[in-house]
Amino acid sequence: MYRNNSNGSRAASVRGFMALFASTTLAALGILAGIVSVARAADTPCTTTISNGTINGDLVVPAGAACILAGTVTVTGNVEVGKGASLPSSPIRSRR
Repeated sequence: MYRNNSNGSRAASVRGFMALFASTTLAALGILAGIVSVARAADTPCTTTISNGTINGDLVVPAGAACILAGTVTVTGNVEVGKGASLPSSPIRSRR
């Protein structure tokens, strides 16, 4: 694995290997980060009523819309309510 370079320095060869290893690892992590963010659950828009169920990801009530959550609805992500939109609420229980 280690070989002497032209001037016989094993340390220089190890440093070169470590630099190559570090840059390859960083590139792989960058690619992985891109894949993970793409795999995120899509936003679920709500403009009417959603009854009993689980929303995997974020719940989005667009500007000016009205959304009603009936029964037991679990949102695994965030809830975003646009300007002039409504989302009536009753007491909720957070699982965090």
